[in-house]
Amino acid sequence: MDVKKAINPRANDLSLSTDTDIIANHIYKVETDIPPLPISPRQATTNYAGRQSTLIDAALQYAHQGLKVFPLRTREKIPATKNGFYDATLEASTLQQWWFKNPSYNVAITTGGGFFVVDADDLKAMKNLIANNAGDWPCCPTVKTGQGEHYYFAVPEGIEIKNRTGLIPGIDIRGAGGYIVAPPSIHPSGIQYEFIEPLTFPLPSPPQWLVKLITTKHHDQQPQTRQSSRYGERALSDACGTIASALNGQRNDILNSQSYCIAQLVAGGELNESDARQRLQSAGAAAGLTTNEITTTLNSAFSSGFSTPRTAPKPARESIPTNSINRYDTSLKPIPLPNELPPVKAYDDELLPDALRDAVRDIAERQQCPPEFVAVTAICGLAGILGRKVCIKPKQSDNWSITPTQWGVIVGRPSAMKSPAMKAALEPVVSAGPNPQIFAAE
Repeated sequence: MDVKKAINPRANDLSLSTDTDIIANHIYKVETDIPPLPISPRQATTNYAGRQSTLIDAALQYAHQGLKVFPLRTREKIPATKNGFYDATLEASTLQQWWFKNPSYNVAITTGGGFFVVDADDLKAMKNLIANNAGDWPCCPTVKTGQGEHYYFAVPEGIEIKNRTGLIPGIDIRGAGGYIVAPPSIHPSGIQYEFIEPLTFPLPSPPQWLVKLITTKHHDQQPQTRQSSRYGERALSDACGTIASALNGQRNDILNSQSYCIAQLVAGGELNESDARQRLQSAGAAAGLTTNEITTTLNSAFSSGFSTPRTAPKPARESIPTNSINRYDTSLKPIPLPNELPPVKAYDDELLPDALRDAVRDIAERQQCPPEFVAVTAICGLAGILGRKVCIKPKQSDNWSITPTQWGVIVGRPSAMKSPAMKAALEPVVSAGPNPQIFAAE
């Protein structure tokens, strides 16, 4: 099949897409009851059948309109890429690679750059806010979200609108340095994001009372943090991953400890508070915690974390004065290195877990290699499967936790069967499913 052919749900047949190259793996059976994505005349007019193929199609359509896009994890609000919204792009080839890797990724759009979004989780509060301002509310692109609605507006000329949490309780602003989940993504609750009013350009201007409310700083409002740094973004992505994969019985403690560390970076200016809270909230929900549990834990962790700001570590730079050589005793002679290696404690396979011992012996015998080559690789392979699921809490009265990393080194002369031993030891792990993060090199 030509990879440029896509299924048209309206015609229930194959038609050629002239705007977008769709990878064949994104084509699924026809589901004619799926409504088309509301789009502007500037967007591609072909809609691809099936919810998963619609996600890549929507991402490409947004990019075609000049909206930078990046993927979120399936049915989550957590970025699926290493650098989060810093990876947002307009490049169709990059978008296709992302959604080819996982066609069910949610779609995120970075805000700022000429537009902002009113994020209303409390529709009653939003209705009262509009009513208190004489009902002045223009027709604008509107999205039904998992809990409320999103309203898209153009940023007025000469004004910068940044993220702002709690414009009033239940209503946030997504501006410069932020992002929103876009249709047809799936909320963690299972509700699909969808347009109530279609996305058309140019975007309408916001009412003046809203602009005044957004740009007015209240005395009880904390200073707005700057845009997240790369260091902060990586730390937040790692923290969200740790929280989302937390096991039952550890979830709240891990949420608390990880949120405390993130709050320190927020206080130090490395992260935007609104974005950090939003993503930590989503990670907690993905772990199975209730909204009340998450909110209580986040408030406590942020309150404590703000008292000890933390910034990205600065690279060590040791400068040596030009006259420093005079401070050293040049009469000292270097001690030659020994020719022989120090003795190494003998390998004892009785130290291996019972479940591994026989397998290691069998592989070592078949490969005719030292059994320690197989044992070290097998232990590191199991550690890669466990990932972040196990942590250590070194302090009795503190929730600070550490995720240990298992390191292994195999030392041997050339042709000592190092690589075959490693390959054979990891074969059950690789063939069992998705490849864990194991890096082996001679």
